Amino acid sequence: MKKVLPVFFCLCLFLCACGSSEQTVEPLAAAFSCEGDITLGELSLSVSLVKNAQQNYSVKLLEPKEVAGFEFVFKGDAVSLKFLGLEIGLPEGIAPSSSAVSSLIWVLEQLSGNEQLIGTLVGDAVQVNGTGAMGSYRASFVTKPKKMITIEIPESEFKAVIHSFSN
Repeated sequence: MKKVLPVFFCLCLFLCACGSSEQTVEPLAAAFSCEGDITLGELSLSVSLVKNAQQNYSVKLLEPKEVAGFEFVFKGDAVSLKFLGLEIGLPEGIAPSSSAVSSLIWVLEQLSGNEQLIGTLVGDAVQVNGTGAMGSYRASFVTKPKKMITIEIPESEFKAVIHSFSN
């Protein structure tokens, strides 16, 4: 009996360790804001993003200094550009869907909704993977407190590192 007990104990630990690391994460809130750094190939941007309750996005470019202050506003399919108090509607197709800002918004939309997101525990974070019109994406969330930390679209060399995220 003394020899069986340690074997039984080790077997129980092994089976518990082999359990699923599948985790659920609440989808993004209807309204939120975040700041972060985006890279798309060789392009690097720092942005401040706000999504309001009407599902509209405002993305203000913070860096590099050559584009600081430009703000893209997405209202449904309409996109406008603001700068120094002036706003101009952009013709359809002028902001390509593969742009850094459009890529960020596309992934955020995938992570929004009413259904819980299912991911895998990787270190301190839950990693959520998905596929959509722009390809596959990967987003990592810190579980407590909930805070998004990275977003990646490997096919387009897109990566966003989120510095702050709040509802």
